[in-house]
Amino acid sequence: MFIDVRQLPDGTTVQTDICIIGGGLAGITLAKEFLGTPLRIGVLESGGLKLTTDTEALNDVVLTGERRLSMDFSRARFLGGTTNLWSGHHSPLNVTQLAPRDWVPDSEWPIDAAELAPFLRRAESHLQLSGLDFNVETWAAATPDFAAVRLPVGGGPLTERLYHRRRVLFGEAYRTELASEGANATVFLHATAQSLETDETAHTVEQVRIVTLEGKRLAVTARVFILAAGLENARLLLLSNSRSPAGLGNEHDTVGRWFTGLLNLVSGRVLLARDPGFGRFYDIDGWHDPAFPTHTDTVVGLELTPDLQARERVGSYAAFIAETYQGEHDAAFLSLRRIASHLKRGQIPEDLANDIAAIIGDPATAAMGLYGQLSGSAGPRQYRLHHLFEHAPNAESRLTLAPERDRLGLPKMRVDWRLSELDKRTLLCGQAQVAQAFGAAGIGRLQVDPALAEASWPDALRHTGAFTGTTRASEDPRRGVVDRNGRVHGMSNLFITGASVFPTGVGMAVGWPIVALAIRLADYLKQASAGLLR
Repeated sequence: MFIDVRQLPDGTTVQTDICIIGGGLAGITLAKEFLGTPLRIGVLESGGLKLTTDTEALNDVVLTGERRLSMDFSRARFLGGTTNLWSGHHSPLNVTQLAPRDWVPDSEWPIDAAELAPFLRRAESHLQLSGLDFNVETWAAATPDFAAVRLPVGGGPLTERLYHRRRVLFGEAYRTELASEGANATVFLHATAQSLETDETAHTVEQVRIVTLEGKRLAVTARVFILAAGLENARLLLLSNSRSPAGLGNEHDTVGRWFTGLLNLVSGRVLLARDPGFGRFYDIDGWHDPAFPTHTDTVVGLELTPDLQARERVGSYAAFIAETYQGEHDAAFLSLRRIASHLKRGQIPEDLANDIAAIIGDPATAAMGLYGQLSGSAGPRQYRLHHLFEHAPNAESRLTLAPERDRLGLPKMRVDWRLSELDKRTLLCGQAQVAQAFGAAGIGRLQVDPALAEASWPDALRHTGAFTGTTRASEDPRRGVVDRNGRVHGMSNLFITGASVFPTGVGMAVGWPIVALAIRLADYLKQASAGLLR
């Protein structure tokens, strides 16, 4: 059932058994897992069923630090959350990233691969991945076109990873289930969480206060509260400071720290010595052939092997071959696109001065990129290397509350995005290994960008939007916010799930482990030993 809280009387208090804050990938998965149980489930969604500019404005952040990070178009405040925006790339979890790596700080997960495996299998049905084969050899045997142009890079420091694209928009795909009058779940729309209110001990949450853009104030009570709202999880903990001045779960100043994810850069030129027909299979935008029996969007990435990562002491790295036009991925045109995107939504870019400076500094490249986008052609097509690489856990990369306030009167999120020497080393190692592999296989040469070796990062570096961390899982409350079961340290009935609990990034395919962890939490809460729902 769906209820627009704007239609409820001001001051209304709703009673539930489990209150899920966030109607995106993790939140909807949780609700689906509890359907058919005797429990009353409430899901709070900040937006409605469609995107609206006034609600999206609540995503505005304040940027600090040396690195500027565009976050405006990587989050969505309406039912389905970021599944409304994602590319839907999926591949089995690289389990080496769950194990401690002594050269990667704070890289240990409290859940190992064997324990997570059954939940990853159950997640396949939610993501509509059942029956897909992710073995590159099997796919090559079934796809002669790919086999004919497959890059001969296996057996060395690089390995191939197959991604299938299933762009399931959770807010649409599962709306009928959630809207059923007979369902035990109610989705409350336009209900933005303002704060969590606890008992006098500050160890048990009693209610969540919600507010609408129209000024109505309501509350939801529950026996269990689950935060499933991405980066907003950390912000809500910090906002909930009526009894704990530093915010809930923040006794050791851990909330908001370890803000990480996947770093994204297109750089260098691939000079081909053979027919470039392989490009359509190794371009991150993917390939779709209606003649292929399963009609599956599929793409192949080149990754550093775990052995190579350990030997070189670097993070995870994947490369794709991007077919592009001149200027498409250069800083000047990216700035132009960013300004245009903001203006379409009636917004002023946060970093407008720097964007204008980038365009003025290289107007020819900005113009060429614009022409290429509008015409679909800007001279000969080019091939460039698309790097996706791990942002190593970094406690100084963090979210805090800013003095500035949003339309609801709540402090905005302040983002201090920090990179490390390990991040740069990972990029340079990956680039070198791809260059060597191309040369050895006779594919061609990689003309690298010498600026990548400089101390500063290139302006074109960006984030994929697969944000992780800020309420990371750790059994040690001094190094994390939640325990291995998602319970906030020091709290009796407050849990968190989603990418914010990831201790490290997991690559491009974050959706699969997000769903798996949500299923695992639902199972935990259903067990009588949890002692919470009796």
